[in-house]
Amino acid sequence: MGIPVVGILIALVVIIAVYFIATQRSLVMTKENIANAFSQIKVSQQSRFDALTELAKATKSYSEYEYKTLMEVISKRQSSNDVKGIENNEEILRNLSGRINALAENYPDLKASETYKETMQSINKYENTVRTSRMVFNDTVTIYNRKVKQFPSSLVASVLGYRAEQYLEMDDSKSDMPNLEY
Repeated sequence: MGIPVVGILIALVVIIAVYFIATQRSLVMTKENIANAFSQIKVSQQSRFDALTELAKATKSYSEYEYKTLMEVISKRQSSNDVKGIENNEEILRNLSGRINALAENYPDLKASETYKETMQSINKYENTVRTSRMVFNDTVTIYNRKVKQFPSSLVASVLGYRAEQYLEMDDSKSDMPNLEY
């Protein structure tokens, strides 16, 4: 009678071990997907900063003061290693876009230049990429957080030190895409 109990215990330990390993692998995979989505946001933000830097350089021949002001704003961007850094850079980008739009209104020749038009098209493309990347990031965080919080995977997550991740959030005043029309 002792042999079937030992066999059942061994089978139970194997099932628990397999579940533990599968859950750990799933958590790692989802955590890596979060890191990838975060990286995509950073890349898109950098592309927008690069495009806005080119626009700032294009303003130099129209107004040295405006050029210096724009470059000063661009220099305030931060290394985005967390959600707060991403959101701070978004705020800087919104302010910069507004300044460039105002500048273009004051200098119709700038607004009519091909460099301005092409760069604004690129910025619009990057805006959409950032928006999509933010949605992917938050969707991936949702999947991960469910795994971390739902029983029984929450037991494995707790043992291995996995914690819920923070979402990227925007308040209502920042939810609209900046007006980048030319």
